[in-house]
Amino acid sequence: MGGLYALTTPVGVVIGIAMDLSFSEPNPVVQGVFNSLAAGMLIYIGLVSLAAEEFSRTDLLARGRDLSAVTAALLFGVASMCMLGIWA
Repeated sequence: MGGLYALTTPVGVVIGIAMDLSFSEPNPVVQGVFNSLAAGMLIYIGLVSLAAEEFSRTDLLARGRDLSAVTAALLFGVASMCMLGIWA
């Protein structure tokens, strides 16, 4: 899996640079597509790989207070990143 990542990352960078250089002026549609793909991958990794693992722990599910604290921390993190996205 690491080898596949090591090969696909440079290929993706080359494709992105080629798409950027193929237009004489910056194209907002191409930038929007690439930004949305990047955001989608980050959301997928965050929700499937990280959050799902934390919320599937049986010791956490048994204690409602801990589950509430983890949920509140997740929502705080989401809200913080939304504010950062609006501000930046």
